Amino acid sequence: MSSQFLSWYLCGLLGLTCMFVSLITVVPEAESKRTVALYICAVCAMMFAALGLTCGSLSAQHWVNRSGILRSILVVLAIGLTLFLLVGVIG
Repeated sequence: MSSQFLSWYLCGLLGLTCMFVSLITVVPEAESKRTVALYICAVCAMMFAALGLTCGSLSAQHWVNRSGILRSILVVLAIGLTLFLLVGVIG
């Protein structure tokens, strides 16, 4: 998988998480924690969107698009976030 695809995947996953967090009704004491989680998801989604745009605008031969370390980090983040959300929904 390309770095651009993984960046957009993580952006979409975090965007959906942000949307679902905004739909949750919580008690007033936990409202600040929900707001912090919402903003963290939104900022991370925007950062991955910026990375996806950057990877898409660079040539395929650029070192960012060929970086194995970046791709490995994105794969680990994608798998980890997907499993975390699945366990949160199912469990």
